[in-house]
Amino acid sequence: MELDDAVAAALAHPLVVAAAPSSEHPGMITLTLLTGEDIICNPQLAEPDPGESGEDALMRFHASLDKLLVTVQTTLDEEHSLDDAIPLVRSADYFTRPEASPALTFPLTDYIGVGLAFDLPTAVMPISEDQLAGDTAEEAVNRAARAVLNLRDMAEQFGLAPVVEDNSILVVHATEGNDSAWFADLQTMEAALTQMESVTGSEWAAVPASREDLFLLDTDTLHWPEFLDVLESVHGSHKEVCPLPHVQADHAWREWLPPAGHPAEQRLTRLRADIHAQQHAEQRERLQSGGPFPSSMLQIERSGRWETLAVTADDVTSIPRTDLVVFFREGDQEPLGVSLGDALVLCPHLFSLHEGTFPPRLLVKPPTDDDRRALDQNRVQWGARA
Repeated sequence: MELDDAVAAALAHPLVVAAAPSSEHPGMITLTLLTGEDIICNPQLAEPDPGESGEDALMRFHASLDKLLVTVQTTLDEEHSLDDAIPLVRSADYFTRPEASPALTFPLTDYIGVGLAFDLPTAVMPISEDQLAGDTAEEAVNRAARAVLNLRDMAEQFGLAPVVEDNSILVVHATEGNDSAWFADLQTMEAALTQMESVTGSEWAAVPASREDLFLLDTDTLHWPEFLDVLESVHGSHKEVCPLPHVQADHAWREWLPPAGHPAEQRLTRLRADIHAQQHAEQRERLQSGGPFPSSMLQIERSGRWETLAVTADDVTSIPRTDLVVFFREGDQEPLGVSLGDALVLCPHLFSLHEGTFPPRLLVKPPTDDDRRALDQNRVQWGARA
């Protein structure tokens, strides 16, 4: 949404007497209240969700402002200790937007991070990098662990409510408005998934769809079509976290990919490709100002399955961690496409981590002729069809 549109929407609120783009926080707007106080507001809150009318979006935005005003007053009236923080689970781009400075404690996946927040009566208030500036790495880990314990303490019980009649899709019902925080509690989530798997004999996954909705899903559910309708509607909304199924392996989260022929294969892999590409498109814009050249992420369809792809240049290239990598060389009749996993095994010397990027990226050197001969053994057929 354009800043001017968000300013106009904010001025329609009865307690806002002035609104303007923020000079101190680019991309945000400054609201002046009847009380004379100035607050910073994210204009994305005014962005209509997919399928939402302008009138409904305005009502939702004003309801968000109401909560924000109460939060501001609570913050003014109370002192909060960092020891009381709870986890804040958000998409990767939430922690890297230049207009905001919420602190990233650590990544949960390549596309989901966890920070810290104070739980206030009507909202959660993110803790900024400035508030944690003096923390060592060990202190950051201890704060994250304490935040999970605080989350458990504030919930009377970790509840699950059925979404469909056969109980193959459940939603976490524990901390109203912030249930995605439980995705940071790997121990509790592992216990819940294991318990459900012992009942059904099938694999279960967790879906941190939005800030408010964390689903548990039987991957053999018969309700994939309607559930995918829900996940696709969440994608692109201001509350989106990562509406993809995740499972645990070695005490860490990884995305669950449907096997070939699975009824959800095409739609789920397309949704995954769209989510990944959107995250990297925003990141690429931030990286454009300085080298090395940042490659974009493309989506292609091969054999009914959507995959992601990045193209390298004749110089060192920064690429996302895609399914495929295409090595471009001037004069080649056809660029060389290879699975990124195969390329990392065959020519590991070409790759290094692009430090300081989240979602993580790789720096890729141009392959030599010998490298190309090795990679050509695992060449894949590819063709863009968006």
